[in-house]
Amino acid sequence: MEEEMEEERMNRGKMGNQDEDISDLLPRGKEELRKAAALLLAQQTSLEVIVNMCCSEDPSDDEWEETSSSDESEACADGVGEGGLQSPLCLSAEVYSALIHHNVPQKVLKKAEFPRPAAVDACQRNASWRSLIRKMHRVQCRALTCLHNILAAMDTESLGGTAGLQTVAQQLASLVFSSAEVVKEEEFLEAVTSALRSLLQIMASKNIPQCMSPQQLMSVCEAATRCDVVSVRVNALAILGITGSTLAKETGSSDTLQMIGTALLSVASKDPNLVVCGEALDALFDVFADGDEAEKAARNIRLLTSLKALQPVFKAKSCVRRAEGTTARSSCVCWTTSR
Repeated sequence: MEEEMEEERMNRGKMGNQDEDISDLLPRGKEELRKAAALLLAQQTSLEVIVNMCCSEDPSDDEWEETSSSDESEACADGVGEGGLQSPLCLSAEVYSALIHHNVPQKVLKKAEFPRPAAVDACQRNASWRSLIRKMHRVQCRALTCLHNILAAMDTESLGGTAGLQTVAQQLASLVFSSAEVVKEEEFLEAVTSALRSLLQIMASKNIPQCMSPQQLMSVCEAATRCDVVSVRVNALAILGITGSTLAKETGSSDTLQMIGTALLSVASKDPNLVVCGEALDALFDVFADGDEAEKAARNIRLLTSLKALQPVFKAKSCVRRAEGTTARSSCVCWTTSR
């Protein structure tokens, strides 16, 4: 009897191994490719899960339209308490501790880097492996989106304090300015401008010096404002507003403020999307809100006259928007996880 039971267990084990073994279904020579694709998909899905974990509920369209870069400044200022920057959502203590304990922010930042050249070259040499290059870049974009939400959900000290945020800024700068081609990818632009916007907002609220020059930021924003994706253009304008409002406090910044103001006025008058135009106006109000340098720059670009000239343009765009019944897109990024 015992021998029969042992034989039955062995047979069940063999059947179980056969059920789990899918090697016969794989084309010859494709097993490594499928494993690599499965690994990248797993990384992408994991990042999407973290994105959703660190994302607050979507605001309504009306609430989103009323949100401006100045509102974000007030929100960040209000969120600074005894324990540092407060999360806009209530992550449970267990989840928060797990993210910190397992160094998730640092690992996400690592995934936000460009794929290693050796890996890309290896994929380029084999036609069947070239599809992995796109998958690697998709993981990078998901990591940047994840970084954007993590920055909004965690306090500054958990991210390494001032030194940690400056390191993140330097790494984002290296991503953007390492190649002129990267700013042409819409998916990358959307992800990196979202991360930059969150990072610069936090650094501004903490009076942390920025690691990117205004000229570098302008080059990113110029590329972004030519992008067809509305959220990319909105992010770019918010970045200019944050940068300009910070520079307005510094002596000798009027020339840079003029450059930023001219760019914002151009977008406010020419962009066909009302939400983008509204963000440009919000950024203008932030940049030229106060300070001697801001007043000097405003006079040089004839800001008041230009704003008066924009009034009929905005009225016309408002009428078109009401007629079309268009809705704005939420700035909170969530992903439906891949299956």
